[in-house]
Amino acid sequence: MPNRQALFDIGIAGPFVGLVLTIPTIIIGLKLSEVAVISEIEGPVIPLGSSILFSLIEKIMFGHLSEGQDIILHPIAYAGWVGLFVTALNLLPV
Repeated sequence: MPNRQALFDIGIAGPFVGLVLTIPTIIIGLKLSEVAVISEIEGPVIPLGSSILFSLIEKIMFGHLSEGQDIILHPIAYAGWVGLFVTALNLLPV
């Protein structure tokens, strides 16, 4: 590497591209997701911890959900969540 700036540029390129691809994936996945009443949900439920960015996009798209409601995520939204997780892992210094 010629200098520290070039090393930084190469190091940030992966997480940046990951984030740029993940945000539209989350938006598309949340558009395909449904809001359901928790008591009517059948089958196993996998609760996900949400990052600040994922929660912000959820709030923008669905607004405030009333008590007893939850979002049934579409598989594309799960892919976006995994994309954010992997992007966060890419930012860890190893």
